[in-house]
Amino acid sequence: TIREAVRMVREGEMGRLSTDQKQCLSAAIDQCNCATEMVDEMAQTRQFETGFPNVHREWISLGELRHQIEATLQPWVLPRVIHLLCDGPFSGRQKVYGDRSLLRRLIVNLAGNAIRVTREGGHVLIRASVNRNANSVAWSVVDQGNGIAPSDMDLIAAGKAPMKGDGGLGLMISRQLAAVHFSTLRIESRKGTGTA
Repeated sequence: TIREAVRMVREGEMGRLSTDQKQCLSAAIDQCNCATEMVDEMAQTRQFETGFPNVHREWISLGELRHQIEATLQPWVLPRVIHLLCDGPFSGRQKVYGDRSLLRRLIVNLAGNAIRVTREGGHVLIRASVNRNANSVAWSVVDQGNGIAPSDMDLIAAGKAPMKGDGGLGLMISRQLAAVHFSTLRIESRKGTGTA
């Protein structure tokens, strides 16, 4: 309700606005979106704690998965002109076995964190590397943000969310989404350089 009311004012339905006023209202809408995502993520964390019965694994085309991920991320990258780069065998017949919805959520969670910390006009890389010997696909999301402080990395490793909100809750959920796919989530970050 708050977001829709702010949107109506921003769109000029209640009268003319200056550019600064529109930007301020856009920021308020962004914060509403962040709050909604946080509530969704907390609900999903609770669902993981009580069990995750609805996992539907199937063979998914990497190209199709890339298309779904890009479509989901478009509203996040367009306003700030973030360049979403994808690297991997997305044009061939390569497939991965997993839950389509949960796997997409995993990559979108990681990419969403990366987009949040990327400066306007910056780049975020999503990479899929196929290891034919291990019969597996390794996914990477790389940003050039400020990185995660070592103290926050320790909290994330302990399964806790950092107090300052460096995407800790999303990372905790991402770790659970990876576990559902019999995989681990590894985070590498250097303060001032970025995170993978």
